[in-house]
Amino acid sequence: MRFGFQLPTAIEGLYMKPGSVKVADFRKIATTAEKLGFHSLWVNDHITPWKKSTSDDNIALPNWYEVLMTLSYCAAVTTEIKLGVSVLVMPFRDPVITAKQAATIDVFSGGRFILGIGLGGPRQEFDKLYPRLSKSNRGDLLDEGIKAVELLLNNSNVSFSGNYYSFDNVSLHPKSLQNPLPIYIAGNSIPAFKRVAKFGMGLITTSAPFSTLREKIKKLYETVEYTGRNPSKIDVMLSAVLCIDHTTEKAAKRLDSSMLGLRFSEEYKASPGHFLVGSPNEVAEKVHQLAEMGVTQIVPQHTAGDTPAQFMEQMYFLGEEVAPLFTIP
Repeated sequence: MRFGFQLPTAIEGLYMKPGSVKVADFRKIATTAEKLGFHSLWVNDHITPWKKSTSDDNIALPNWYEVLMTLSYCAAVTTEIKLGVSVLVMPFRDPVITAKQAATIDVFSGGRFILGIGLGGPRQEFDKLYPRLSKSNRGDLLDEGIKAVELLLNNSNVSFSGNYYSFDNVSLHPKSLQNPLPIYIAGNSIPAFKRVAKFGMGLITTSAPFSTLREKIKKLYETVEYTGRNPSKIDVMLSAVLCIDHTTEKAAKRLDSSMLGLRFSEEYKASPGHFLVGSPNEVAEKVHQLAEMGVTQIVPQHTAGDTPAQFMEQMYFLGEEVAPLFTIP
């Protein structure tokens, strides 16, 4: 089992108050995560708030940091930890520029970049950015984008003509140091599993009751095996909900009082089993169960921390009291 941690690129207004995250926090979290032995750092991709929470224009809006620029900064202050996007919203992006940026970050980082690609969250954010594409199918955009990016990363003098993207005789150099560059696909459905089977080294999936997650991983393995690939070579990364404290009661109270709790407390109370909430030993036991069903990497992308300091408390709990209980390949 490997453990990663989330950088707070786009959590203000969701799990932290606007103005909480400073540039220095990225450096501190990145360097501390590396010292603690985490396998990877991850960023989530949002561009603009998709709904206005107040009519008062004087209320502070959240600071959301561009993900690839953030990872470039973190690459310069670390030396070993992997740097991943979970996920780059492909419908937001131009595939030529995306491939160019991905290869460049991999070179600058010494071969540490992981390109996670997905559909994105609420449709409203996409519609705000691309109103002229409001009737488009984001799944089609995603499929075209993945094909185009993969083609550009691994070949030269390539052309592509699709319904949404096209380019003619393009060569991007330098190529990534990793050959091929790892591509992870986000999703929970058969179409996502087919994308993994065709293009991916990993699946990024979300927390769910263990019976549901077990069935998802079974279907992923069947889909990958059908294409002739070995399912054991696929990294199954779980995007987890994390809240650790010294006791179960303290952890539940911490979750309930946090901004994260506004989204997850009721769901946790109704079905606590699959949330990484509890004492270090309780969380470790849940991770053991996840490993047995095929999860190979845990990345808490929903962490109970209303401030960067509280956010890092969770990183210390996970890195010092849970991760050392597992063998890291």
